[in-house]
Amino acid sequence: SSQLGSTLFLAVVVMSKRANENSVRPDPDEAKAGLFSLPSSVRPLTTDASPDEALIGKWVSEKGSCRIGKDIMTARLSYEEAVESQRLHGWLDPVAGETTSWKGTLALLKEGQGPWYGPSFGPAPDFVGDIKVRLVPGESPSLETQIRVADEDTEFQPPVSFKLESVASAAPVEPSPFKLQLPAVQKNDSDNEEKEESNKKRSRH
Repeated sequence: SSQLGSTLFLAVVVMSKRANENSVRPDPDEAKAGLFSLPSSVRPLTTDASPDEALIGKWVSEKGSCRIGKDIMTARLSYEEAVESQRLHGWLDPVAGETTSWKGTLALLKEGQGPWYGPSFGPAPDFVGDIKVRLVPGESPSLETQIRVADEDTEFQPPVSFKLESVASAAPVEPSPFKLQLPAVQKNDSDNEEKEESNKKRSRH
């Protein structure tokens, strides 16, 4: 019985040690998640208009362009800007107490890499800074963005003004190379015979 008791005691010690090792093991992606304003819930896409609809589209400035769209999985606003073969991506949240301002954190995504929704979606991308977006209403609305680069800027950089890319500047739609061809109407032999017989009768009279 003493040998059995010793065996059970050792088993309990081993299991307890393994549990402690698993509980204290740090998750680097969990730590990185704290840097990003990630989607907290999945919201269904709706057709109802919302105040942020005016942000959606491609915006251009003297320094480049950016896109603001609504994420297909979370229905949240997202900011994207091409940086050579990579792109900046950030989730945009409304600024409390303001109706035309949004803010977010920026990640640098590699070519072909999709948005990061949290640790369950693989390794976290590189956190590169914060962004503020402000919509300037008017007859021709404009967009102002300010970026604060991580580990470099203590304050946000001066705003960069963007204009919504007009429909007129888009490439015209090319006409379709395919033409609709209607099938030729085929005449039955019986119809031809009847017409020939009718013509013969008319010629006799």
